[in-house]
Amino acid sequence: MYMENSMNYTQCLLVKENKDGEVFKTVCWIPSEFAQRYRVLKLKEDNGEWNDGWMVEHSYTTHNEEFVRFHERDFTRQREASDI
Repeated sequence: MYMENSMNYTQCLLVKENKDGEVFKTVCWIPSEFAQRYRVLKLKEDNGEWNDGWMVEHSYTTHNEEFVRFHERDFTRQREASDI
């Protein structure tokens, strides 16, 4: 059972183009309040620095924080169990 007062997160496709025209894409869970198409965001890197200029291209499903945290590494476990 999940807590009722937890924050909601939405899975989004984010896109960023650098000054050389290279396009980068990532799929991540972001707080639902920021999951608005064409909104430009800053993402916090693993080293604590902020990476600016990511645009929300698409938003998908929304779940509460506990669900997202519990399932955040499902893709890793699936890849480890496959032959890929």
